Amino acid sequence: MEPVRLAQRARREDIPASGCFGRNNLVVLTSQYATMNDQDERELLSELARLQQEHRDLDAAIDALRGFERILLGGQAAPPSLVAAAVDKGLRLTRTYGAAETCGGCVYDGVPIGNTEVAIVDGRIELSGSVLAEGYLGDPKRTAFAFREHDGRRWYRTDDTGALHHGRLAVTGRIDDVIVSGGIKVSIA
Repeated sequence: MEPVRLAQRARREDIPASGCFGRNNLVVLTSQYATMNDQDERELLSELARLQQEHRDLDAAIDALRGFERILLGGQAAPPSLVAAAVDKGLRLTRTYGAAETCGGCVYDGVPIGNTEVAIVDGRIELSGSVLAEGYLGDPKRTAFAFREHDGRRWYRTDDTGALHHGRLAVTGRIDDVIVSGGIKVSIA
């Protein structure tokens, strides 16, 4: 089938000519499809219909997310492109930083919350405040290494590196070759 007829049929079946995304999109309607047989045409229209449904599902999800006052984004550093795309879609993101030892996020968009304090000691991020755990159950050696007293306060030494810029924390990496996934530390070394 020639591309013009195929595009007209796609339009008749309400398959958008723009805005589709995914593995394929309407760019496939080029001269290379001028000799498509009926089976090829059915497969292409089926793929376009699937992409259209994905697009509708994504739009519905984004509309639902817009209803939240704030979306907390924690874990590893978010790619700037992801944050920019979310903001462009009208989503209100707050990037959080914390650990199991701090009962989750205790720094929002680089600013400590509550009575949390942040310090950088030899490039390593340390956290203090009422959010700290008492230690590791049954592991006094690990507790003594991770939780220390200085400046008249108790601090948790993370394995993350960072810097403070005008009071805002910027996480720059890790001191080790570990990826944290679902609270489990996986060494990639």
